Amino acid sequence: MNNQMALLLSTLLWSTGGLGNMVGVESSAAQGMLTEQSRGRETRQQEQLIAQGGRLDSEVREAIADEVEATFFSTLVSMNALFVAFLALFFALVTIGFWLQLQRLRQQTELHKQELASFQQDAVSSITQTISSAETVLEAISEKELLAEQQINQAKSEAVSELKGIAAETEKAKDEVYQKLAEVLPRLTEAANAVQNSNGANGANGTNGANGTNGTNGTNGVQPPPPPSYSKAANEYLRQGDTQFLQGRYHEAITLYDQAIAHQTHFPEAWNNRGGALAKLGRHQEAIASYDRALTIRENFPEAWNNRGGTLAKLQNYEQSLESYQKAVSYKQSDPLIWMNLANVLVKLQRYEEAVSAYDKAIQYRADDPLLWQQRGNSLAQLRRYEPALDSYNQVLGLQGNNPEVWYAKGYVLYELQRYEDALNAYDRAIELEENKADYWNNRGNALEKLERFEEAISSYEQALRLQPDKYEAWDNRGYTLGKLQRYKEALSSLDEALKCKPDHANAHYNKAYCYALMGDQKSSLISLHRAIKINPMYRELAQNDADLESVRNHQVFKRIMAGDLKVATPAS
Repeated sequence: MNNQMALLLSTLLWSTGGLGNMVGVESSAAQGMLTEQSRGRETRQQEQLIAQGGRLDSEVREAIADEVEATFFSTLVSMNALFVAFLALFFALVTIGFWLQLQRLRQQTELHKQELASFQQDAVSSITQTISSAETVLEAISEKELLAEQQINQAKSEAVSELKGIAAETEKAKDEVYQKLAEVLPRLTEAANAVQNSNGANGANGTNGANGTNGTNGTNGVQPPPPPSYSKAANEYLRQGDTQFLQGRYHEAITLYDQAIAHQTHFPEAWNNRGGALAKLGRHQEAIASYDRALTIRENFPEAWNNRGGTLAKLQNYEQSLESYQKAVSYKQSDPLIWMNLANVLVKLQRYEEAVSAYDKAIQYRADDPLLWQQRGNSLAQLRRYEPALDSYNQVLGLQGNNPEVWYAKGYVLYELQRYEDALNAYDRAIELEENKADYWNNRGNALEKLERFEEAISSYEQALRLQPDKYEAWDNRGYTLGKLQRYKEALSSLDEALKCKPDHANAHYNKAYCYALMGDQKSSLISLHRAIKINPMYRELAQNDADLESVRNHQVFKRIMAGDLKVATPAS
């Protein structure tokens, strides 16, 4: 086939003049060597080739046509294949582009979803914060309303107390005026007698707010010598000073007492009353010096000793105050006011037995004074002598039935006597008379708890906390009672509030220990128990037999706590 193709190509070249060119080249190369013979031979060969080429011309054309046709079809097929490949590549690129675009859209969609979620979260957070702020504002408004209500109730209570105080002061002032009249009238009579008698009559003492005559000496019963007479001018300044004192104009009173002293240096009544005016102004040391000057002039001056004791008590110098009152009562045993002041100082010194005896002495001379009976009852309650304390409070209520403090005190001693129903009735009466006292509601809750009326007890504690949110005893009692209802989480929360108010409140730590023990949390129970005992060792003895701590009783740490071997630092909160 290759030979045929070569022949066809040679023929084709010849027919187009290629052969002539080739002959021309050959002739030029052998121009000098050809002979005539060779020319003839070549001529014959050319004629043969021409003849032969004529015969082959049609075959060559057909072969060329076939070859061209085959080449065309082959090229067409290749072109189709390329076109198909191009189309496939095009669709692949389109598909890839579409996929990439889809991925981009998907990413953008996810991004938008995240932004939407973030916006939604922000919106929810903002709304939540707004609601929280609104709730805070509402709570603040509620607290302010409650505070305003408390302040109004407190103002009412203070106004009532102030009115009672004013009434008491008015009554006292009335007594003092009567005493003053009793003092002034003898002084005027004695002054007139001093003019008539050359030897001069003795004038009565004109002390501020006390009887002018001196009582007998409580030690030896000897009547003191009569005081010297004073000039009219000194007595007049003393009278004017007493008038200013009764009107509350203490500076003016001091000036007038000084005038009296200027006219009569040895004037114990003026020195004594001057001390009283100085004490009213809070100038206690100067007042004591003035009383001492009066007592230097006249030692057996019970009113001056009494006033000196009162001023020393205001300075919390109770021992010296007690000595002054004892001096006063030794010179004037029949004065219930001195006995009461003496008893009050003994209470400050926690000498309750002696205080009760002093109140008894005062009551001998003024049995209708409710304050004396009330103070006596308080001292007896401190001594845990609850039955006689109850008798004292009943005496007060017989004289003054609408005294809420006494009903409250009566409820306390009835509670200690385990008469819980009677205690509850007494607390209810106290609340009826004065409902805005947190102590009343707290102790009422204690009585209800003992009666196992736990829900009512919790309500009573919560009322106490509304009146006084930082009352740690009410938080503690509320937590203990919630524990009785097995509401331990609420109980622990309430006890924690008590410890926020008073971190060293041992009872709250102990109550947490019992709650944790009943919850089965031995570790927390032992920690709280140890803290309670660290603050107050009394709880070690209480824990020994507490059934609520049974779950931790056999724990080694419990035994070490009971033995006092375990040591920890005092809790910070």
